[in-house]
Amino acid sequence: MFFIPPIRRASTTASPVVDEDGKLKGVVGVDVDIAQISTFLSKLDIGVTGSAFIISQNGDVIAYPDSNLITQTQDDKGEGLRFKRIDELDDPIARASFASLNLPSGRFQLDRSQYTAFDVNGIAYHAIFAPFQNEKWPWLVGIYVPENDFLGALYENRTANIYIAIVIGLIACLIAVVMVRGITRSLDGLRQNAQNIMRGDYKNQHDFPTPYQEVQETADAFKHMVAALEEKERQNIELTEELRKTSITTILRMSSAAEYKDHDTGQHIQRLSDICAAVSEHMGQPPKWTEMFRYAVPMHDLGKIGIPDEILMKPGPLTPEEREVINSHAGIGASILNSSDTKLLEMARIIALQHHEHWDGNGYPQSLQGLEIALEARICAIADVFDALISKRCYKDAMPFDEALRFITDGSGTQFDPACVDAFVGVKDEIWVLYETAKAMNEPA
Repeated sequence: MFFIPPIRRASTTASPVVDEDGKLKGVVGVDVDIAQISTFLSKLDIGVTGSAFIISQNGDVIAYPDSNLITQTQDDKGEGLRFKRIDELDDPIARASFASLNLPSGRFQLDRSQYTAFDVNGIAYHAIFAPFQNEKWPWLVGIYVPENDFLGALYENRTANIYIAIVIGLIACLIAVVMVRGITRSLDGLRQNAQNIMRGDYKNQHDFPTPYQEVQETADAFKHMVAALEEKERQNIELTEELRKTSITTILRMSSAAEYKDHDTGQHIQRLSDICAAVSEHMGQPPKWTEMFRYAVPMHDLGKIGIPDEILMKPGPLTPEEREVINSHAGIGASILNSSDTKLLEMARIIALQHHEHWDGNGYPQSLQGLEIALEARICAIADVFDALISKRCYKDAMPFDEALRFITDGSGTQFDPACVDAFVGVKDEIWVLYETAKAMNEPA
């Protein structure tokens, strides 16, 4: 009977023994049991959950804490054993640690120790690889350990310090809030009173208790200031209203002076103002802007003061030269209203200059087009043409309302701004009532 020993996983190295003459006397061999190396690795304490392994230059896993994982059969019949390569090892962390070296394929060789860092499933690891110093054993030793194994305590301490800092900060903030609470409440009261004054609300002033003398003195000064402002406002209200009425009356009379040269009455400018205001409101313009627009519109033809009556009131067709003179009224009106430091007259100047410009650029005097023309001029252009069409003049008969309205809509996109035309059509019922009321009062339209 023969005894066949079990297959052992081992590594053998041998060297010849020679005499002084160089003759071979024998061979000395060392047989290293690989399983014993794996057992040694399994007993190492590398951090809390770290591990180590050894691979050859061709990538075979020579030793691993669990030696049963590093060998497999060579063929389908289950005969023969071979070492697993590192990329075959059933340890994803070991595989990832070796991959982090980024060594070229083939034989793996390092001439010095190398440190790497990598992540597996969101966990940070650190690894170090070192070559065996003995060239007879061309192996690499790899060791990996989770970052938390040696930094976890530091992280816990840092987290604890952060919590302590937050608690201290909250306590400090609470103390600060308590200390300044009285002052803040008093200053907020002063701020609210100041904002009310800025809005012109002198009556809505609040008293507030405060233990601070300086704040109380400021509050008392506010009261005296408010009282003085109220008295001054009371004295100026009547004067301001009188000046406003006087300014509006002056504007209307000055505008009528030009209109009377061209029309039977001065009602044209009043209708124009009402139409423009209605369109402006329909387009969502601010009330203050619409009110200023209403008073600026009457001055749109102010420049006709400078046009000779024989041309302005000529009943027949105009010659090209006469038409050029008529067209000059836009520039004349703008010149009269130029260099004004008030918003109302500046708006009137723009309307006077631009209300004969066309959306497609074929108007005068500057051939502006599209949005280059001011909104107030675009609206006034529609209202002015419509009223001229529907009104009787010395040189023409009045056009029916529906026909005049159709003329306006037909000019959308060419002579007139389409958006303004839409708004004009949107208030056509109001405009109809306006003209019907004028007829009922026997005022020629």
